[in-house]
Amino acid sequence: MATRTFQRRPAGFDDPQERIADLVARQGSVLMRIARQWSLCADDAQDAYQRALEIYIRRVESLDPATEAAWLKVVVKHEALAVRRARQESVTPEVVDFDAHVPPGQRSTEDRFESTERVTRSAEIMRRLKPDEAKALMLKAEGLSYHEIGAREGWSYTKVNPAVWPLRQPPAWRSSFALSTPHRRSL
Repeated sequence: MATRTFQRRPAGFDDPQERIADLVARQGSVLMRIARQWSLCADDAQDAYQRALEIYIRRVESLDPATEAAWLKVVVKHEALAVRRARQESVTPEVVDFDAHVPPGQRSTEDRFESTERVTRSAEIMRRLKPDEAKALMLKAEGLSYHEIGAREGWSYTKVNPAVWPLRQPPAWRSSFALSTPHRRSL
């Protein structure tokens, strides 16, 4: 069985300031690694490390120098767990579904799909219209009146009225009418 040899501390090492400095110099990286292992993030690990050192400083005179490093490792772990517990209690426990959340200024997937579908259907209807009907519908969509459309295009009211007539029908009828009349394009 191997025997352990303990380093003897130099005489006068009973000064608490020197004990603290020596322990931090020898074990600081190990203590931080333990704190990071049990913490949620690096900032929490720093907090746990700092809290453990504060406890160590308050109790340094009552601790056995031979076991103080092991004791401090346990304290760091417990402080990291305490910080973690406090952080988890302060954060909402509900699960956030980021796929269901739509960022401001962006439409949901369903809205984009419906919009694409409407645009496709509208483009199909516009392709089946006569060129004058398509022009009249676009001008009406811009907000022009029948008289303004007629004046801009040089058409009579009786030409504008039938060209815009599909707009006055219910949406379901308009799409079925335009899709069911492929001959209108050839007229």
